[in-house]
Amino acid sequence: MLNASCTDLASILVGAGASLAIKRIGTLSGSKLCITLEGERGRFVFVASITEVLECEVESPATPYREKRTGERDSLMHTAIEQGWTADTLQAHGLPPYLDEKWLRKALETHGSFAEIQRVYGYCDSALSRAAYKFNIMRRPHIDDKVKQQAARMLAEGQSAASIARQLGISKPTVLRLNKSCRTKSPQSTGAA
Repeated sequence: MLNASCTDLASILVGAGASLAIKRIGTLSGSKLCITLEGERGRFVFVASITEVLECEVESPATPYREKRTGERDSLMHTAIEQGWTADTLQAHGLPPYLDEKWLRKALETHGSFAEIQRVYGYCDSALSRAAYKFNIMRRPHIDDKVKQQAARMLAEGQSAASIARQLGISKPTVLRLNKSCRTKSPQSTGAA
C-alpha cells in the first residue's frame, strides 16, 4: 500500500491515463470519503477529506434518485447473491465484492475483522455484517489462547488497544473484551496464598 501526498496522488492520477473511472465513493465518517478508481494501470483506493466545496449543483429528478436506484440495485444484489457471482463479476456490474462469499471469507481471514476491512476498502461495517449474515459467516471468529495471551501481554506492556488490534488482526472491541475478561479472572488466579 502506498501512502501518497496530494502531489503524489495528482501525478498518479494523471499517469493513470484517460481510462480512469470512478468505481465507488463511500463515506467513512464526517467529511471523509473513500474513493475507488480503476484504470489501465490498476486500481486506486484513497481516503480524502472534504475541506472546501468550490461548486455544487443538485438536480431534483422527477423520481427521487434514492428510490429509483435502491430498487434496481437491491434486485441486482439479490440476483448476484442467488447466482453466486464472483467478485470480478460483481464489480463489473458496479456492485461491491463483499457480496461474493469467497471474497468476504478471504478478506476476513486476511484482515481479521470487519473494522479492518472497512479501513482498508472503505466498505461500511454494517453492510459487511449483513453480507456475512447472508452467508452464515460468524462475525466473532474464535480467538485461540495464544492470541489471547499475546493480547494480555501487550496490554500489560502498555500498548494501546488499537495498536494491539492492528498487530494481531482482531478488532479493537475484541481486544477490550479480552482485557475485561483478563481483569475479571485475575483476582481468582491470585487468590489467597
